[in-house]
Amino acid sequence: MSVCPQCQEVNPPAARFCAACGSRLLELPEETTGSLDVVDPGLLQQGDVTEHIAQAPAGGYGFLMIQIGQEAGSWFQLDRQTMSIGRHPDSDIFLNDVTVSRRHAEITLRDDEYYIKDAGSLNGTYMNRERVEEERLCPGNEIQIGKFRLLFLRQGQGD
Repeated sequence: MSVCPQCQEVNPPAARFCAACGSRLLELPEETTGSLDVVDPGLLQQGDVTEHIAQAPAGGYGFLMIQIGQEAGSWFQLDRQTMSIGRHPDSDIFLNDVTVSRRHAEITLRDDEYYIKDAGSLNGTYMNRERVEEERLCPGNEIQIGKFRLLFLRQGQGD
C-alpha cells in the first residue's frame, strides 16, 4: 500500500504514480534517522557558546522537521524568539513552493511555549489537519504549510 503525499489516496503497493491525482509516489527507506548537533560549529568560532546555551528556553529548543515536501527530512532549529516561515528568500524557514505564501506564518516563543500563527497566507496554516490562526505547539503536532508537512519536536521531550 502506498499513500499519495499530495492527496492521501491509497494506491497499490507497486504503483509509482497516484491513480487519483497523478503525483509521483515517494519511495521511503525502511529506516529514517535524523541527527542533531549539540552545538552549532559556527558558534564555536564566535566564542559565544555559553551565551547561546544561556538563551535556550527552559524546556529546550523546538525543531521542525519536513516530513512531506521538497527536502523531506531536513530540520530547522527554532532558536529565536520569532521565526518567519514562507517563500520569501529572507524567511527564517524558507519553503520554496507556489503553495506557500511569501510571508506565510510565524513561530514565536512566549513563556517557554512555542506558538504558530498564520501571517495572512492565501492557503492557510494547518495544525493536525485543522486550519489555525494561532495555536500553541506541542511535540508531535503536524503543521501543514502549502504542500509541506512539518513535524514539531522539542529537545528534551519525548525521549
